[in-house]
Amino acid sequence: MLRTRSIHLPGGRSIALGVALVALGMLAVVALVAVQPVDRSQRDSGATSPKRTMSSESATSAPEAATSAGRSFAGADASVSTESSAVVPDVALDAPALDPKIVRNGSLRLSSKRASFEQVFDDVQSTATRYGGYVIAANRNGAGREALDGSIMMRVATDRFEAALDHLRDVDGARVKGLDVSSQDVTQEYVDTKSRLRHDRAVEARLMTLLAATKGVSEVLAVQSRLDVVQEQIEVSRGRLQYLDKVTAMSTIQVDLHAPAAKGRAGADEPAGPIASAFSDAGERFVDAVADGIVWFGGALPTLLLLGTAGVIGWVIVRRKRQKYASEQGVSE
Repeated sequence: MLRTRSIHLPGGRSIALGVALVALGMLAVVALVAVQPVDRSQRDSGATSPKRTMSSESATSAPEAATSAGRSFAGADASVSTESSAVVPDVALDAPALDPKIVRNGSLRLSSKRASFEQVFDDVQSTATRYGGYVIAANRNGAGREALDGSIMMRVATDRFEAALDHLRDVDGARVKGLDVSSQDVTQEYVDTKSRLRHDRAVEARLMTLLAATKGVSEVLAVQSRLDVVQEQIEVSRGRLQYLDKVTAMSTIQVDLHAPAAKGRAGADEPAGPIASAFSDAGERFVDAVADGIVWFGGALPTLLLLGTAGVIGWVIVRRKRQKYASEQGVSE
């Protein structure tokens, strides 16, 4: 009995130990199986979350990049406007002093005799070339015994404007009926246009530099669109300056010449003979001479009155002295 226990007891312990080892192994397997799904879920979640983070970050960074690009372009444009006056020097516009820009216009109304109408008309036309200008338009109307009318528009050098008017007032055979002279100061407009041109040229230079450094298609189109607008403004300013230079360098004079209709029994459309024309011209000259005499007498009347008054006073004084002298001589005798 004792041997049997000694034999069976160790065998039972070994079996119990084996069962315990098997149980531990099964527990270890169960623990490993339970741990692996958790690791896979963590790996899957860890692999997916970076993608989602990257996509969200890229979606967020795209508008931010566009906004930053717009800000950089706006900042470049703003820097152009603030630094435009010192970027591109303009030798033609940097004049040390600006002379006044004055637009001068004159209108003159003349009348002449019929016999001297053609001569006066030609003298008026020649005034334009004589004073550094040219005739813009000239026309005349009237024939036969009708009234003769002529109109001449000319441009002369501004610095000889007054001399040209004086010459036109003194044309032989013509009388001045009216004179109008107007002046307009465009100096401020000239200076403002000049400043805008300088600014636009500076902006153009900066935009050209920015266009050369731009790579994106959308940015190139935006810069080119802005550049087109600036270049159009430059052309407008240049044209305005050229126009102001032209109208201030040359002044305009409008001359209207009139000769009255011939007087006589002949009809308006019937040409007069040479004798009738001679008598008509003689009558007109006589009337003009009488009219000139009346005008001269009216202008000299105050002087004549003063001279007449002085003469009467002197004659009275001399007469009284003579009477006094004669009375004294009678008393002495």
